[in-house]
Amino acid sequence: MFNLSEKKDGRVYEMRQITETTTSWNLHLRRNMHVWEEEQYNALQGTLAQINNEEGDDSWSWTKDNRGIFTVKSMYELISTPQNLSPSPHHPFPYTLVWKKPVPLNIKMFLWTLALGRTQTVDNLNRKGQTLDAVCVMCGMLEESILHLFLHCPKSLEIWAFFLGFNSDLYASIFETVSVTEWLLAWPKKRGNDLSLIVWQLLPVAIIWIIWKFRNGRTFSGKEITTGKMVMEIKGIIWYWGGIWPGRRRYRFQDLLSNWDDIINGAS
Repeated sequence: MFNLSEKKDGRVYEMRQITETTTSWNLHLRRNMHVWEEEQYNALQGTLAQINNEEGDDSWSWTKDNRGIFTVKSMYELISTPQNLSPSPHHPFPYTLVWKKPVPLNIKMFLWTLALGRTQTVDNLNRKGQTLDAVCVMCGMLEESILHLFLHCPKSLEIWAFFLGFNSDLYASIFETVSVTEWLLAWPKKRGNDLSLIVWQLLPVAIIWIIWKFRNGRTFSGKEITTGKMVMEIKGIIWYWGGIWPGRRRYRFQDLLSNWDDIINGAS
């Protein structure tokens, strides 16, 4: 609703319309609403109807402090309690999935947007008022969404199948998965040597990141998408991220290229 309003800097009293018997709200929208926006608007109206409006100047109030004043301490207490970051009461925010991964900060931020469902895929952009072609640039067949792009797009499935095997139970389970977060949280543990464990832990994040990279290259620069190039970059980014592990010095990048199956199976 905020994005649709022509008075983003307006005051509360400018949005409120009072008669002798009713109070209504006019958000000064710049266009007619879509159906899903009308649902949000009606929900907002219902919430506003429960508020006891008093006369007076607008002011800010921080609800996480009894005095209504924002403090760094109160924010720290908020973000350090996992349940307070929960997208819903039934699905706590997977903070270990996002912040405990041994990957660079920009990748953690990317995982954060994925976990919140706010990665800038076409469907999310169109919900914000854009009018973009909804077809996935990777496959050119179905509408792009987070779930489709990273897990169910035919081009993405080729990548998952390459690393997991078409006939593996893990690959088969991808078709039953309803979110990327669910897929990452369900990623199984693996036995093996240190290199095998590091590579296996980083593999799903690397695949998702490279899918996003190639998707953007196709969208903004018209770059070609090939399975071979994506596989090479996935192995490359795993090798790069693995640099924080001291034991990597015992291996070469060529080992990932030539002995992938042995490494994954803990035989190298």
